[in-house]
Amino acid sequence: MAEVGAQASSFDSLLEECRNLFCERLRTAMAGMLEKADESLVELTTSVHNREAQQTYQDTRKLIGAERRTLETKFNESYLKEFQKHTSKLRDEGQSFSDIEVTLELVGEDDLAETLKYKKCAQRLRQFCDEELAALDQRVGVLLGDANLAAEDNPFGPESVAEAYQKACRALDTNAKVRDVLLKLFDDHVVDEVRSIY
Repeated sequence: MAEVGAQASSFDSLLEECRNLFCERLRTAMAGMLEKADESLVELTTSVHNREAQQTYQDTRKLIGAERRTLETKFNESYLKEFQKHTSKLRDEGQSFSDIEVTLELVGEDDLAETLKYKKCAQRLRQFCDEELAALDQRVGVLLGDANLAAEDNPFGPESVAEAYQKACRALDTNAKVRDVLLKLFDDHVVDEVRSIY
């Protein structure tokens, strides 16, 4: 019995080390994206002739200039919450349905469309990193004590990363068009970095 406890303890510490490393690398990837954002947005602004699109790119530049630290902090906090949610979910499977707090909310059409865009981003990232994630999903399943861990339940998976970024963007005082540009920047500058992290 003590052997099982020691193994679980070593798995927990390994999982924590992996989480800390992953978070640090995600922070670096996010900082890299934000460093390149101004140049990318200037290029996008000059490449389109639509005044509304130009204004959206300029609004995004202003937002990043003013809220960069907030975006980085919220992304890190949101990812840690996603990680906790996924790891706790497996450990708490013994709870009855009545013990679990369920929150339902109505979502608007724009919110639903935005959520679908983030899900597509996560799917593209999963396809792009298919080889790396196949092995990672299995290894994380062992660390979490679930040999049949579903890919979307991997706390290191693209789904958790995309969900965390969406929550971070929604924490900013802005509109859906600017959030779409923030997603484009993430897609353009962070996806390759996440593959190297995996």
